[in-house]
Amino acid sequence: MGAVVGGAFASGLGVEELAAFVRASDWDAILADRSPRRELSFQRR
Repeated sequence: MGAVVGGAFASGLGVEELAAFVRASDWDAILADRSPRRELSFQRR
């Protein structure tokens, strides 16, 4: 979590923009351990 927030801060986002980014992000997708099934190659499904 710290790496995600730190990376966003290092990219130049201000405090307000960073707060908006954190609230608007899809954390399930960001922290997912695996790509969605539809994005996997046929052999990996």
